[in-house]
This record gives sequence, C-alpha cells and structure tokens, in this order.
Amino acid sequence: MSTDVVHGPSPQFHCPLASGAPYRMTLEGHYTQVDDWTAAGVTSCEWQSQRPEKRQAELLGMRTAFIDWFLLKWVEHGGTFEGGVAQLAEYPFENHRHRTQGNA
Repeated sequence: MSTDVVHGPSPQFHCPLASGAPYRMTLEGHYTQVDDWTAAGVTSCEWQSQRPEKRQAELLGMRTAFIDWFLLKWVEHGGTFEGGVAQLAEYPFENHRHRTQGNA
C-alpha cells in the first residue's frame, strides 16, 4: 500500500482519485494540569468503506499522512528529522496491547 500524501485544505493529489466520499479522522488535544502530560484523542472518524480490509487500507493511508505531517511540523518547529523519527520509534506500543486483545 502506497499513499500520495499532500497536505492542506484543498490538496492537489498526483494520483487520480476514485469516486466516492473521502475517509477522514479528527484529532483533538489539550494541555493538562499534570507536568509533562497532554490529553489527546480521535474525536471523529468517517470511513469510506464498510469492508474491514478496505478500512485497514484507509487506516494505513491516514497513518502515513499523519507521520508525514508530524515529521514536517517537528522540523518546522525546531526539531531535527532524526529527533522526530526517534519520537515515533520510542512510542510505547506495548502499553496498548491489552486494548487490542481479542480484536485480531
């Protein structure tokens, strides 16, 4: 699965788009009163397909777009590319394994 990533309010993609509504998600974040903690989550998600395998493709596309955007913004705000990649690589994935058990 490859993704043509273009950011902005009216992206001009390089690949011709298929008919149908777009798929999307909205993220929201907040500062907290606890040092070194923020609160964030996906507040809405609109799928284009009802088929699980197509939804997995939609998730991969959104993942790729977010990682691309994250790295661009990390560098734009004073970080290095390597530092941004390290932030992604250091994500504690194992802390979330229990939330996915039984959803294989």
